[in-house]
Amino acid sequence: MIRAYTLLTLYTILFVTGSIAQISNKQNIQIERSKNSSQIVIKALSCDRLIDAAWALRAWTKRLGEHSSWGECKCVDGMCSLDITNIAPNIIREMQGVCPKERGPNCWNSSLVSNKILPWARYSNPDEMSFWLDSPLCKEREPNEETKPGDIIAIRANGREVHGFINLNKDFSFSKNGSYEGNPYSLQSLDNVFRIYKVSKDCQRVYKEPTSLACSKKRYANYFSCQSFEDYIKKEPMNRESQNSFDELDSLECEINSLAFNGVTIEDDIIKKTIYDSLLAVKRLSETNIQLIKKDDQASVSEEFFWESILVRVNSLYDQMGLL
Repeated sequence: MIRAYTLLTLYTILFVTGSIAQISNKQNIQIERSKNSSQIVIKALSCDRLIDAAWALRAWTKRLGEHSSWGECKCVDGMCSLDITNIAPNIIREMQGVCPKERGPNCWNSSLVSNKILPWARYSNPDEMSFWLDSPLCKEREPNEETKPGDIIAIRANGREVHGFINLNKDFSFSKNGSYEGNPYSLQSLDNVFRIYKVSKDCQRVYKEPTSLACSKKRYANYFSCQSFEDYIKKEPMNRESQNSFDELDSLECEINSLAFNGVTIEDDIIKKTIYDSLLAVKRLSETNIQLIKKDDQASVSEEFFWESILVRVNSLYDQMGLL
C-alpha cells in the first residue's frame, strides 16, 4: 500500500488549504496542506482539540503497525497549530486532499484500504464491502465495547451498504464521500459525515440490525474492528495456486489504480483490453475452484474464503473499469 500511494503523489495535487473539519460547536479544526508540501498541519484556537485528534491518529498508526513520532503544539497570536505529518498513518500522509482523475475510488474501498484489507485505491461495490465486513478479518464491536481509532464505520439502511469511513475519536474521522473524481480523501468531523449521510443521533451506534422502530426506518451505523489481510494469512497461509492468483490480481489492481488516478487516454485502450481479458481469466479460475471446493468435504474453510474474496474483488474491478 505504501508503494501505491507514493506513486499516486507523483500524479496528483495534494492541496487542502482552508478546508474545515468541525470538531465541536465551539471550535473548528482547520487542516492545511500547501500545494508543494507533504506537510499536514491542523490548527485551532487551543491545543486541547488538536492533541485529542493527534492522539487518535497516533493510535491508528500504531494499530496499523506503522511508525509515528510526536509533534509539538504551538500557539501564536491566539491560533494554535500541530504538525501531524509524522503522527498520522501513511494513508493520511499520502491521500489527504487527493482527488482521483477518474470516477471510481470510493468510500467502501477507502475504508478497506485504510485497514490494509485491500492493497489499492479503486472502486469497491457494496457487495465487496459486505463481504469483507462479514469475513474472518472483521468483527463487529459489541454494544458495550469501546470503539477504537481505525475502526470501520458502516452506514447502512435496511441491511444495505450506504457509506463506509474510518473512526478516529468521538469527533474526528477519515472519509471519501462519494465515487466522483471531485470528491477528495479527507480528514473531517464525525458529525459532518453523519450529517451528509443523514444518520440521526440515536442511530449513530447500532449493533447488527436496529432494534428500535426509529432506527429501523432510518440509516444507522455499525462499528467494525478489522485485521489486515497480511495478518490473516500469517495464520491461514494460502496454497501456491491461490497465492499466484492473488499476486496476479494485485498487479491488475495496480494498473487499474494508475488509470483511475492518472487519467485515461486513447493510448490506454490496449491496456484496458488486456486488463479485461486477464480479469476474465481470474474470474473463471476462481469460479471453478469455488465449485470444486464446495464438492470437497476435505477442503479448508480458509481456501474457500480466499477464492471467494478473489471473485468479489474481480467483480468490483469490472465495475471500476466500466467507470473509466
